[in-house]
Amino acid sequence: MLTEDGKAMIARSVRANLKKGSRKKAEIKSNVLRHFLDYREAFGGGKATDALVKEVERYIDKVMTT
Repeated sequence: MLTEDGKAMIARSVRANLKKGSRKKAEIKSNVLRHFLDYREAFGGGKATDALVKEVERYIDKVMTT
């Protein structure tokens, strides 16, 4: 389950990457996903399940469209 803190971190990361403007949306999505998963592992969240990865990807898409 994606927490509110996780959603906020993803939103900040997506917006920062979109401001750079030179990347494709697929690159931004993979970079933000990798950043989130690295952060999660580093701070004791452990490995992510496939369901969590899919949820994060959907949330990234939602943030990029708004």
